[in-house]
Amino acid sequence: MSLRILRFLTRKTLYFKLLEIIEKHCVSTIVDVGCGAGHFISITERYYVTKQHKWVRLIGIDINYAVLEYAKRASEHSLFINADMFSLPLRDDSVDCVFFSHVIEHIIDPRSVFEEFKRILTKRGCLVITPTYHRWFFTPGHVRPYTIDRLKETLGEGGYEVIFVGYSHT
Repeated sequence: MSLRILRFLTRKTLYFKLLEIIEKHCVSTIVDVGCGAGHFISITERYYVTKQHKWVRLIGIDINYAVLEYAKRASEHSLFINADMFSLPLRDDSVDCVFFSHVIEHIIDPRSVFEEFKRILTKRGCLVITPTYHRWFFTPGHVRPYTIDRLKETLGEGGYEVIFVGYSHT
């Protein structure tokens, strides 16, 4: 088994655990900002189908058009939008959950992104962030590492209440 497949399996396990938490807060819409190839969205589609829950609207947003085309081919039911995370083409108070995985470490100052997330999130909406933080952190594109304490501090400064913190080596 290659390291790439092992990493994906570990991340898939993490996503299923996160979905168990998300479904307690999510009523109708989950947006994956920085969705890349759409792994979280395709896993979420399977999660809701296998658990036979009511369907939620899934939206993937990424600035990279080519990777969005790949995500579209891997998805059966989701909407994909080519957009910048600093100006999301979504209505105010229209999203129950923003999923933001392995993106925050690419942003020098996430305050404006957090403001944009607040704009689209409903009052009871949740923001789920999974940052990259490991010994190979300093790879091209990573500009700021986030330990648990730094992430909690950054979210607090953004006006978010932290209700759950978990740690994974993915």
